[in-house]
Amino acid sequence: MKNTLLLIQYVRKFLVEDEKVKQYVKDKVYPLDALQGTSFPFIVLTRQSITPFNSKDGHYQEECAVQVTVVANNYTDSVELANKVRECLECNNYRYKDDEINIVDCMMTGCYESMYNNAYIEQLDFNYVIG
Repeated sequence: MKNTLLLIQYVRKFLVEDEKVKQYVKDKVYPLDALQGTSFPFIVLTRQSITPFNSKDGHYQEECAVQVTVVANNYTDSVELANKVRECLECNNYRYKDDEINIVDCMMTGCYESMYNNAYIEQLDFNYVIG
C-alpha cells in the first residue's frame, strides 16, 4: 500500500530539518493553514491531488501534487526563501524510503507570486512520484 496521504508530513520534515530553510522559518511550516497572527516568514503545505497508476499486474505508483506557499513581509525574503525551499525539495534522482513511503522523484511544475494583506506570497507547485 502506498501511504501517499502521509506525504505532507514528510515534506514538512524535510523543510524543518533543512538548515537553509530553518534560518528563515525555524519550524513555522504548517499543513493547510497558518494560525492567524503567525509571524513572518512561514510556509504552508497543501496536497492538491493524488493520481494512482495501475497496470494489469496491479497498483504500482502514485503521483502527488503538492503546493508549497511561502509567505513573508517583503519581496526579497519571499523569493529567497522560495529558492531555498526549491533547493531542499527538488532534486535530481531524489530518493527517500522508509517503512511508510517510497519517494522516487520530485520536481517543481510551476510557480506563482502574489501579494495579499501586505504579505508577499510565492506559491511553488511540486509533483512527487511515490513508488
